[in-house]
Amino acid sequence: MKRVRWVLVVLVLSFCAGCKKDQHIIGQVGFVNSVAIDQAAEGGDMFRVSVSIPRISETDRNKTLSATAHNFQEAMINLTRQTDFYVGSGQIRSILFGEKLAKKNIELVVKSFFNNASIGARVKLLIVKGRAEDIFTNRVTKDPIAREYISRAMERLIQNYGVQEVNIHTFMRDFYDDGVDPFVPMIKIEKDEIVQDGLAIFRYGQMKYHLEPVLSQYLFILSGGFSGASLQLNLENPSGNQKQGNSKMNIALEHIRNLRKIRVQTQDPRHMRATIKLQIYGEINDYVPNVDLNIGSEQIKLEKRLKKQFETEVQAMLKLLQRLELDPIGIGQYVRNQMSYTAWKALDWRKAYSQMDITCEADIRIKHVPRIY
Repeated sequence: MKRVRWVLVVLVLSFCAGCKKDQHIIGQVGFVNSVAIDQAAEGGDMFRVSVSIPRISETDRNKTLSATAHNFQEAMINLTRQTDFYVGSGQIRSILFGEKLAKKNIELVVKSFFNNASIGARVKLLIVKGRAEDIFTNRVTKDPIAREYISRAMERLIQNYGVQEVNIHTFMRDFYDDGVDPFVPMIKIEKDEIVQDGLAIFRYGQMKYHLEPVLSQYLFILSGGFSGASLQLNLENPSGNQKQGNSKMNIALEHIRNLRKIRVQTQDPRHMRATIKLQIYGEINDYVPNVDLNIGSEQIKLEKRLKKQFETEVQAMLKLLQRLELDPIGIGQYVRNQMSYTAWKALDWRKAYSQMDITCEADIRIKHVPRIY
């Protein structure tokens, strides 16, 4: 019995001794919420990594540290040397890439984060217009109470504008999928606010195109990831005057709910077709000029106008994506699923995609109108 007790004691002591190396006193750790990564001025494979260390007391300000390195681990070591704290990466919630680095390639950096056990696969990815480091030097994010400003701003964009969240896992999933191209939300600083700036569409790890915010809402819908936000459409105003600047009227469909189906025809690889069918339900809570939405026939007419305008703008975006040979919607996944492995590998998908006949058919329904009109 004594022998068993001594064995237990030895095991406990061994366990404690083994864990001692990984212990850090909370007061001596600088927890990092967001990381900004830019192309280093030295060029080559060097990165400039910037972090914001949160305040220690109410009178302190966030402290921004930057270091140049070949990889993230080296950068964290260099950052720790600049402060009294151990710079910890276990609380990272978002990773921001500068536009210049994104256009070069972020593949190796994202893979490094993906393989880092201390960083979760659900950490959000963002592309910053200009330099990512500038986010930390902005007046708003330097404020002592703005420790998690970037994370809160991203949550606001997801909730209000339907921005589709992209994390390390979803980016790497699409990176290795030869039937879809990854995309990452873009943000920028405008009047001391972090605002949505469309989407960065990638081919593998390289940013190929910046899709403007107006078109990005259509891409979210076509990707099947747009729900709860509002859809903005501009229609001709019958009583408007171009000289007075009111020839167009903006219709906001709020609390959107959409269903998507994609059907492809691949019998003839030289003349493939794809049809994207959408059912879009939304509410209108604002006044619409010259339209009484309490009259059923008027509501149906407006739905048809919205449908026509939506399909026209979406069709133009689809043509643009085909011309760029970028498939962020994932039409290639549906084509691949209808072909044999040998036929898919023999197909020049980029070229076939650019020549496909892709159409969008939308059914827009207004489910709620103002009570008083």
